[in-house]
Amino acid sequence: MKNKKTWITIIVLVLLLGGCFGDRVISEIVFYYYCDKNSGLYVYEEVGLSDEYFTKESKSEKEFNYFYTDKLYLSKEKVDANYNLVMDNYNIVFKMGPIKIRETYIIRRKDNKTLSKSISFVSGKGWLNQLFSFGYSGKSCPYGIGNNKGEFNKDLIHKEILKKTFNKI
Repeated sequence: MKNKKTWITIIVLVLLLGGCFGDRVISEIVFYYYCDKNSGLYVYEEVGLSDEYFTKESKSEKEFNYFYTDKLYLSKEKVDANYNLVMDNYNIVFKMGPIKIRETYIIRRKDNKTLSKSISFVSGKGWLNQLFSFGYSGKSCPYGIGNNKGEFNKDLIHKEILKKTFNKI
């Protein structure tokens, strides 16, 4: 009889823990799979742009230009005339967790060819973390890139896409 109560207690504890943290374990496995297989910056074709595409300053918020380097901006008007920039497109790829994909694309308008794309993932780390996050929203990848302190900057690959795709000639 004592043995039976012990087994029932163990089974109840496992079921409770599985209910609270089971989705987190599964979503972590799927998150790392997506990160290892799909995340990163992919440049299919580099494009040389003349000086007319570049400007030294960013105009007002209404006429915002794309950031290129500390001293150069890409003219939004000229770039948008020839290229379609799809910035920060978010979609849910796995509902448990949830795991979201963040994509940025540069597409040439003339032939509708994708020149480059950057892909990152964000994990919510399960329903319990969503409920009691205390300001921590989850985890992002690709990881291991960022500033000189080794800290992660999830926006880096989405900002670098312009520099890696467009070269000044």
